[in-house]
Amino acid sequence: MHARIASLPMYLANRPAVAALWELLRQALDAAGLERLPTELTWPQDYHAHWLEPDLLISQTCGYPLTHALAGQVQLVGCFAYDAPQCEGIYCRSVLVARTEHAHWTLEQFRGLRLAFNAQDSQSGTNALRALVAPLARDGRFFGNTIATGSHSASMATVQEGHADLAAIDCVTYAALQRYTPQASNGLCVVGTT
Repeated sequence: MHARIASLPMYLANRPAVAALWELLRQALDAAGLERLPTELTWPQDYHAHWLEPDLLISQTCGYPLTHALAGQVQLVGCFAYDAPQCEGIYCRSVLVARTEHAHWTLEQFRGLRLAFNAQDSQSGTNALRALVAPLARDGRFFGNTIATGSHSASMATVQEGHADLAAIDCVTYAALQRYTPQASNGLCVVGTT
């Protein structure tokens, strides 16, 4: 029989660190008697297809897909508690990232400007911010334009390059990018949190 599939795809700023975490998890699962454990992680491109693979043993997902698109199809087995600014136990906030020229702006001052977001079904990159700006919206709109980027790091780059003015980045990803690729936040600042 072949090994099952495992991935930890949510926070990939440093793949060797993620692989080291998997090795610790794999050893614990092995000690608990689980069989067919993969020795290496899978690095999926299509998360939704990956999460529904019949041989999937363990993976990570954002909270919104877990409670919506994946509801009733996967089982929650745990939640990591990350040690990053804006994390409290298993609960995390998103940081609102803008260029440093907007460092002293309030959220309301971004009305009519451009938002970069990672994915429509992202709690940290879209839905938490949507809830925050909803009371500030006019005629059902707050941002003048939105740009889907596919990842939090791409959203930061989109703001950095001046193609967008604001992005909501989950605090774990933001802390990891600052630690492992500090150039990803050059010229950017945090102007608020969700």
